[in-house]
Amino acid sequence: MSEEKEKVLKIALKALLFAAQELCVDVDELVETAFQSMLNDKAYDAKDVAQASSLIEAAADALPVIH
Repeated sequence: MSEEKEKVLKIALKALLFAAQELCVDVDELVETAFQSMLNDKAYDAKDVAQASSLIEAAADALPVIH
């Protein structure tokens, strides 16, 4: 994947997580559900799941805290 495409996908992921947070979705629960979904899908390689999970967690951790 090109660096530009990776950059755009990271921006999109962060925007989606921020929107979920704005809609009062529990982002931690959303991240865990996404992780479990990837683990349960045999189409995904374990290495890819680990990398995807790390990216999702990093994006979630970078969200501003909303009270």
